[in-house]
Amino acid sequence: MDADRADLDAYEALVDEFHAGRVLEVGCGTGVLACRLAARGVDVIGVDPAQAVLEVAQRRTGAEWVRCVHGDVAAARRLVPPVNLVVMTGHVAPNICRRP
Repeated sequence: MDADRADLDAYEALVDEFHAGRVLEVGCGTGVLACRLAARGVDVIGVDPAQAVLEVAQRRTGAEWVRCVHGDVAAARRLVPPVNLVVMTGHVAPNICRRP
């Protein structure tokens, strides 16, 4: 499930480039990126519509520093403080944009 995730290096670089202290990850899934960012001291809010994957994320090492929100971006906007950066990894877009 967690094969080589070198693809996440680019997101970490964006966080550094924008000096983002608080990040919202849309479609955080099992929390791989969220926990990586939190381990670096970033305040991370992860939102995902699938409760089952959030439960996996909350068991991941470092998850105690990630705020997980069950729902969509609209739900996150109502529940979280303003963020400096919003990220969505490459595998998320095809899943949220597909038609029923």
